[in-house]
Amino acid sequence: MEAQTEPIIFKEDAMVRIQLLDGSFEVNEELLPVIQHAASALELSSISGLKEVRDQDFFEIFTPLLNAHYGLK
Repeated sequence: MEAQTEPIIFKEDAMVRIQLLDGSFEVNEELLPVIQHAASALELSSISGLKEVRDQDFFEIFTPLLNAHYGLK
C-alpha cells in the first residue's frame, strides 16, 4: 500500500446569499435555477426582486420546487 504524498484538495461549494424582505439565506450555487423558478412563480423577472417578498411567501413556493429538484416527496 502506497502512502499519499500529495495533498487532497477539496473544492468548496460556491454559496450565494438570497435576500428576502424579512431575512436572507445562503444556497448552493447549483440551486440558482430553482430560485429563479420560484421568483418566476412569484411573477418576478429576476432573483433580485425577492427583496420585496416575505420569507413565508417565498418558502411556500420554493420548498416544493427544492423537494422536486432533489426527488423528495
